[in-house]
Amino acid sequence: MIASMDEKHDENSENEWLELSKKRYEEIQFRQVQTQNWNEIKPRVLS
Repeated sequence: MIASMDEKHDENSENEWLELSKKRYEEIQFRQVQTQNWNEIKPRVLS
């Protein structure tokens, strides 16, 4: 199943991920969002 996912390449999704990552980076740089340390959220994520 994983191998079949690698065969399909959607260029649009790659661009969308790039734009989203840029947006998130800018939000962090301009302190528009509050980040959290992995050690703080790890218990919630893994529960």
